[in-house]
Amino acid sequence: MRKGKIKLFLIVWILLLWTIRIINVNQRAVVESVEISMRETFGYNGLSITALEAHLYSIPEFESAMDAEVEAGDDEFEIVCVKFRIKNETGKALGWDKVMDEMGYGFETLTWYSAIDPFLGAKINFFSSENLESGGEAEVWFATQVMKECFHEKNWKKLDENEFYYVMDLYPNPVKVKLEIREET
Repeated sequence: MRKGKIKLFLIVWILLLWTIRIINVNQRAVVESVEISMRETFGYNGLSITALEAHLYSIPEFESAMDAEVEAGDDEFEIVCVKFRIKNETGKALGWDKVMDEMGYGFETLTWYSAIDPFLGAKINFFSSENLESGGEAEVWFATQVMKECFHEKNWKKLDENEFYYVMDLYPNPVKVKLEIREET
């Protein structure tokens, strides 16, 4: 009976030490983010991508600029959007769903993150065919709502001072496009 307890104790002790070692190794791992500038063309999953322009719109500004209606209800929000030029370099036609899937995760600032809103995208993007043909090129908008509830009042009032990024990938290294939000005149 005593030998069984000693074996159990040794096994638990070895597992504990091994777990601590793994945690320490993982904590020392350096994750380097890849930051891409606006108007810089980069390759990603067979697509050649360039961020052309980015905006932070109020609801009326968005509706006017995009000629699209937004259902706001009682919510207070702004809309961040970015326009990409996408060229298909995969050697085969890609359906628009596949193109959209390849285009990443969404938008972020230092303290906020949101996935792209496919319902807004459907209102502002119109495609002339079912596919992006091999060698074909298109300009596509991605947008999402920035809800007031996600920010303290003082931060909401200076929302346009945030650095916004469009996140293409998170693993193994984050790939982000730093957006230059254009002021409307």
